[in-house]
Amino acid sequence: MNRLQRVARVQLTNWVQLVTWPVMILTISFLFNLAFFASMGDDLSDNPSTGGIVSIYIMQIIMCSIALSQVFSFAVGLNVTRRTFYLAQSLVVICQSLLYGVLLYVLDVVEQLTNGWGIHMTYFSLGTAVDGYSPLSIVIYAVPMVLCSYVGLFYGVIAKRWGNPGVIWASVLAGVAVGTVVVLLTLSDRWPSVASWLQGQSGVMLAAGWTLLPLVALAGGGYALLRRATP
Repeated sequence: MNRLQRVARVQLTNWVQLVTWPVMILTISFLFNLAFFASMGDDLSDNPSTGGIVSIYIMQIIMCSIALSQVFSFAVGLNVTRRTFYLAQSLVVICQSLLYGVLLYVLDVVEQLTNGWGIHMTYFSLGTAVDGYSPLSIVIYAVPMVLCSYVGLFYGVIAKRWGNPGVIWASVLAGVAVGTVVVLLTLSDRWPSVASWLQGQSGVMLAAGWTLLPLVALAGGGYALLRRATP
């Protein structure tokens, strides 16, 4: 455990950028949306939802990919095994996701207390996914953040093993897979069934339950690829 903590500290040598960049992008997105909706005045509809919170999740994917690419070679040069490195990286992103989960929860509470920042704007709120100020919101924020972290780590491993062409091809294949699913659902007229199934799931189950399936798959796939990656 001590070795795991030491490797985790190595990965946090650049913690300022690792932690603050996603928060900074979220802040910029929030301020832009706040200014935009405030400028609309009386034309603003009741409790408009901006969707801007997704910015911190996208930035987390990017930062995790960069972090793995930057630290992996250095860590292996210190005779750190790939298993220890990946476990330490996982420890870092899980703790980071919990930190962001708490931050987003606090901002959600402030948003509710200020009646949508004084202009009835919904930016951080989870809507009907949870009741009021329930701390369960932290889990709903954090688990998808862990998923995004592993997406970033997966791309970071691909970049280390196959370089930029590998990242491009992985993105293309992912796009083709998603597009194929969309086309099949459209041709078979399954979208109403999908919508019905989604409506029957609780917000907690969708965000912190089913999300675990791709999370585990990405975590395991990333480690399998990392075992053969060269520094």
